[in-house]
Amino acid sequence: KICAELQNKLVFAKWAEVRGKNKTTRRIVAVTSYLVIIVKQSRNKNSMFTPKKKKQRNPGILRLKVVKRYNLLALRSISVFKNNKKQVELQFYKKSPLAFLTPLVGEFIRQIRIAIRLFTYGFPNNRLPGIFGVEDGELLPLPPCKPSDFGPAHGFLHTFSAFSCFYNQRISNEVMRYVTDLHEAGVVEFRLQDCPGIEPKGEIAFSIEPISAALRYNTYFKAISAVHLLKKDILFAICNVLRYNSKISKVTLSQLSEGNITELGEALQYNRNNAVQMIDLSGTRITRGAKVFSQTLHNFPHSLKVLNLNDCNLDGKQLAMIAESLSANYGMSLTIEELDLSNNKFDEQASIALETWLSKAAEYSRLQVLRLANTAQSFSTISTYFHFLSDLQELDLSHSKLDTRGVQILCSSLEKSSTLKRLDVSYCNLSNGHAAAIIQAFTSNKKLQNTNLSIAACELTEMDAEVLAKALSLNINCHTLDMSRNKLKEKGLIGVLQSIVLSATRSLDALILDQTYKNNYLGERVSSALMSVSNSLTCVKSISIAGGFGSVAIPFLKYLESNTSLLELDISNNYMGDAAASAISDMLRNNKTLLRLKCDGNNISPSGWKMILASFMHNRTLVEMDFPWSDYARYSSLPKDKLEELRAVLIDIQRALQTNHSEDGLTERLNPPPMRPLPTFIHPAANLPDKLALGPNPELSSLAAQKINADRKDEEEVSMPCLFDEDFDGAMTDSSTQSEYEEDPSDPQYAPQ
Repeated sequence: KICAELQNKLVFAKWAEVRGKNKTTRRIVAVTSYLVIIVKQSRNKNSMFTPKKKKQRNPGILRLKVVKRYNLLALRSISVFKNNKKQVELQFYKKSPLAFLTPLVGEFIRQIRIAIRLFTYGFPNNRLPGIFGVEDGELLPLPPCKPSDFGPAHGFLHTFSAFSCFYNQRISNEVMRYVTDLHEAGVVEFRLQDCPGIEPKGEIAFSIEPISAALRYNTYFKAISAVHLLKKDILFAICNVLRYNSKISKVTLSQLSEGNITELGEALQYNRNNAVQMIDLSGTRITRGAKVFSQTLHNFPHSLKVLNLNDCNLDGKQLAMIAESLSANYGMSLTIEELDLSNNKFDEQASIALETWLSKAAEYSRLQVLRLANTAQSFSTISTYFHFLSDLQELDLSHSKLDTRGVQILCSSLEKSSTLKRLDVSYCNLSNGHAAAIIQAFTSNKKLQNTNLSIAACELTEMDAEVLAKALSLNINCHTLDMSRNKLKEKGLIGVLQSIVLSATRSLDALILDQTYKNNYLGERVSSALMSVSNSLTCVKSISIAGGFGSVAIPFLKYLESNTSLLELDISNNYMGDAAASAISDMLRNNKTLLRLKCDGNNISPSGWKMILASFMHNRTLVEMDFPWSDYARYSSLPKDKLEELRAVLIDIQRALQTNHSEDGLTERLNPPPMRPLPTFIHPAANLPDKLALGPNPELSSLAAQKINADRKDEEEVSMPCLFDEDFDGAMTDSSTQSEYEEDPSDPQYAPQ
């Protein structure tokens, strides 16, 4: 019962003679899952498990009281006295030692070792307690232990529970269930944002300290992420993990309120055995620590696959330091496959630093993804080096100023590329034929396949539509074309659609035209042109006409009743009212191929949603339709019973979608796999060509080669093993001396770092 109150399980308990400062007393010494507790028999009315009435006390039932408790995580050493083999002393971290006499010394040591073994999976030997005064042959053998005995996630649950006791925190059942679910699903990324109780306030809120401590030496999780969390010290807690963990290869610290990344840089420098190869700080407004982080990149010992600094509020000076660190460590920077510096404030110094790195590294770089959106750079010079990036697959230059020279150099790179898959030049003001030049250079390149082109919001006019149509008629490789938010009139839009048909391409899969049409006409001709695209090009599987296509969508829905090729349709935000509901209902009753439909924002009434629900009595193929939050909010002022009725109808639609099914081959389309898998081992830094090896650090790239597939052990061995850092290992306290720290070690000021 005492153990249950402490959220522990009893392992072993016996009477023993416990040595105090001045006397020896008879006590029960109990070994539990994570504690050693000293229990005495008490006559005090406030002692544990005393019957309410003394008259009802049964003979043989003890009234017990916990005198002291010690955390097994804080155990530093076990010593047996040579002159008295029945006396054992346990030394604890910042606690007075526990010494007691018992004829069962060997069994006590055995049970302590069994308990510790379960929650120290993955711990290095120098973080485990030492045993002194006992020869190896005198130790009682431990029972065999299988990997399954440690529980899910390589013993994480036991380690987390032990640290919860150490920090005097409640063991969170929500965290335990979450980790168990991750393990059963085979997920190796610990997403703190998905963990129930991570919110700073609430009944199930938990402290982050036990989780970060349990992850220090965990060998199961390969990635850790914290996205848009308000909890204080979340950045510090994750950096504390990175100081010790040698398995985590991906770190995501996105949209956090804290902006000091000094700890991150110091943690990666401190941990010589870190495996981090993917760093994502996107959306975290960096206020301090950019210099330390740059130094970390300067001395990074192995490859770095991903560096995402999108929207980190970096100024020109900070960006220049980061770009210079890439130039100072080509062994690392040549291995970068994804670099995102978008939405930061580049100045002339930062632009020159980035251009300097690209000018020397582009020829040898493995860069596949380069995002420089909204950086206020002039691409007239930097785009010169794009064609040297022989592995480049994605280029994002959106929200940038592309002048005529910049467009010419970009087109030259596009014509020569054999690897590019995605180009984003949206919000770039590509009028006066610039958009047409880019489209022709990109989509007519015979060396490219299944490309994705975004020219959204490029301020294209009706005059641009004609040259745009001519360029699109030459398309041979485009898979996804996004022309949204370019206001075209009926003639221009029809010309563009007809040119797509004339291209007779077999690669076009998705056509996005959101807010492209000026809805001043009846829309029949545009609808007919869309039908022609879908009829002539059966390869087109997705069409989006959200916003501004109210007069086009309804006749297009009628056409889809007999269509057998289209799989995805977006007609949201067209404000068509119940006319849209009627057309959607008729289409769903007859269409047998559509998988995904978006129709929110059309002012559909509760009666309209009932019509759509009734159509699922005939439809068995639609599997995804977003919950219509906009339309639901529009009717939020309805009487409570009517609003509840609308909610029930919308939920029934979602249930009907769950019972529908699609062909197995189409499931991956709706739920594509992640773009970049986690690294399975530490990749070495690049072998530097002579041209780059002549810099100030020619041997920098060899650092990682020394680490790959080697036993990554600490170079220094401490004289007495313990669970925590050597900085806290002082001299052994004499057993006859009372420690000045009598408080529980869960006190934060005594907690290990």
